[in-house]
Amino acid sequence: VGHPFSEDHFPSIKPTQIRAAVWHSIIGGAQGIVYFNHSFGGPCPTQHALREPCYADQRAAVSSVNRQIAQLATVINGPTDTASVKVSEVRALVKRRDDAWYIFAGSDGTTGARTFTVAGAPDTTVEVLGEDRSLTLTGGRFQDTFPSENTIHIYRVPAV
Repeated sequence: VGHPFSEDHFPSIKPTQIRAAVWHSIIGGAQGIVYFNHSFGGPCPTQHALREPCYADQRAAVSSVNRQIAQLATVINGPTDTASVKVSEVRALVKRRDDAWYIFAGSDGTTGARTFTVAGAPDTTVEVLGEDRSLTLTGGRFQDTFPSENTIHIYRVPAV
């Protein structure tokens, strides 16, 4: 979560990279997350990056993503749906919980608009969790933008 190299010319880890790495790990099937809490160079070498004032932004990102994981734990630990949602050019994990699909989607390293197809979904509003916005699903499809390689979106799609 800090500066993983002793050479100062290598970049430090950014909060958006932390969030993307954690969610990509979960999308890939991780059942736990371990944060490497050391910074070997850069502006603030330390063995305790998540405690140091110079890494306050990284600590905030870790706290935020941990809260979101805790809120969605029953969904994340529930059954995976490999058939209902189709999308290309993102890495995605689909879970079904009660009356909704939850789609965890992360950029595959490219940017731009992506179309999601949800089999059997009614025309409805798709909630983008943690982003205070929604999208429209019509004819089984909705679209969203992935503006950077670190973009992660989590969608809640009401089911029939």
